[in-house]
Amino acid sequence: MSSNASGPQLTRRAAIGACLAGGAMTLSACAGGDDFVELEPGTGGTATFEIDDISVGSGGFLQIDKNAVIVTRPAEDEFHAFSGVCTHQGCTVRMRESVIHCPCHNSEFDVTTGDVLAGPAPTALKEFTIEVSGSTATITV
Repeated sequence: MSSNASGPQLTRRAAIGACLAGGAMTLSACAGGDDFVELEPGTGGTATFEIDDISVGSGGFLQIDKNAVIVTRPAEDEFHAFSGVCTHQGCTVRMRESVIHCPCHNSEFDVTTGDVLAGPAPTALKEFTIEVSGSTATITV
């Protein structure tokens, strides 16, 4: 059976290209905004960063070994570190305005406690130890 459809036809190559382009846009949308910075990764269960790398009211993201970690700075002398993985389906979370946000299903978490503010996430984000000493902060997972 042949087709006499008129107009442009979508080739396999064009369809794959469209999927790849869509994936790149999705990844860039998950990367956070002006209030989010990528920090240097850590190893051996710890990471250290300069506190001035994160401005007040914003956050940062890093890897410590195989752990995704999100850091928040809600006030001048206040830092928090949480698992960077949503408790709903394991998507990577990011800062968005004044909350930690999961772009997959719109769960939101408190920047000071990691508690769920909006579902479908069932539980709070795991909190990690963060210690500030002078101009640096060290996270331990």
